[in-house]
Amino acid sequence: MKLLSTLFTLSGLFCFCSTALIAQNVTIPDANFKAYLVGNAAINTNSDAEIQVSEAVAFTGKIDCYYLGILSFTGLEAFINLTELDCSFNYVNSLDLTQNVNLEYLDCSGTSLPNVDVTANTKLKTLYCTSISTVSALTSLDLTNNIDLEALYCDNNSLTALDLSENVRLEELYCYGNFITNLDLSLNRNLVTLSCFANSLTSLNVKNTNNINFNYFDASINPNLTCIEVDDTTYSNISWASGIDAAASFSLNCSVISDFNSIDEEVNLAAYPNPTRKDIKVDFGKTYEEVTIQIMKVTGQVVLSRNLQNSATASLELEGAAGIYFVRIQTEAGTATLKVIKE
Repeated sequence: MKLLSTLFTLSGLFCFCSTALIAQNVTIPDANFKAYLVGNAAINTNSDAEIQVSEAVAFTGKIDCYYLGILSFTGLEAFINLTELDCSFNYVNSLDLTQNVNLEYLDCSGTSLPNVDVTANTKLKTLYCTSISTVSALTSLDLTNNIDLEALYCDNNSLTALDLSENVRLEELYCYGNFITNLDLSLNRNLVTLSCFANSLTSLNVKNTNNINFNYFDASINPNLTCIEVDDTTYSNISWASGIDAAASFSLNCSVISDFNSIDEEVNLAAYPNPTRKDIKVDFGKTYEEVTIQIMKVTGQVVLSRNLQNSATASLELEGAAGIYFVRIQTEAGTATLKVIKE
């Protein structure tokens, strides 16, 4: 009889503990965030005034709480199976996503986050982190763990660098309106959309073997960008000409271009007409005793070379197909290079 009584007591205690565990509530201090969660029938399945841990764990959908004046997302960590989160345009300055390991979509645009930490979110496919408040100024973004990332929107921030070498599945990249200086996308073989205008680019490599499948390209408003490495210069000149500045050109190998793209301020080089159909006159600015003049393709191939003495000008015939060429002169005062377009 005593044994039976003990068993009933233990059984009751177990039921009590199990019920208490199931009924444990998630702590959600922000009233606006809590109101959204409680009012979402897909989350608050028992329609009470709280969100239970069991409800948070069971939820596998999207939390869509943009523009709700939320100051804190404490409680979000309980949603360990959450797959999509749009918390954009709220007033938060911190966002802990370390427990949301199943997240595939995140939009935290227009917030005040000083950094966006998605290192734990290895299943992430789409990331929007545009226009982070200038007060906090998003200056860096670590995406090395996000190997499944397919779309990245990080425009209008203060990024100075962007390493996407691990994001080989990336298809869309919008990083315009930053301060990025170098962008290497040669390993992003699936990339078909690139918007990187209005940066501080000095080098851009989009030679990813997939240029022919691009549906959008814009690298304009990068005044220091003179060479863009691509798969096929003919294709890029036809398809992407409107997406670059006048000083920029396409090349199969920009390391070759950089070798002869230096300019000495003592040498004033001009060429006309430019664009030209064939004949071109090059003005050196003054007479030099020794002048070596070369015309090169964007690939670096020399198509004409001439040595002159006591010359201030040179009349040349630009042979070859239409496209972009470089005229380089070397004198006792220095060197200079000028881009020439043949129609």
